[in-house]
Amino acid sequence: MSMGKVISLAGWRDRLLLSFDEVATLLDVSSRTVRRLVASGELPEPVKVRKSSRLKVSEVDDYLKRITDGRDIQAGGTR
Repeated sequence: MSMGKVISLAGWRDRLLLSFDEVATLLDVSSRTVRRLVASGELPEPVKVRKSSRLKVSEVDDYLKRITDGRDIQAGGTR
């Protein structure tokens, strides 16, 4: 392996996966709430990796943008 090699995550964003616990930490909610968000359709269906359910980083990021935009509008803020 050569020294100084840079690894870019460009193009990998849609492939990176988070566990329900990791998503719960990002959203500051319980993993049960993450499951409810999936069940209600607010978060998309998870990807199955063996026996584990994972959510795409890009989809969690999209969800965060939606709820943040909604909060700004409700609070009278601008985009």
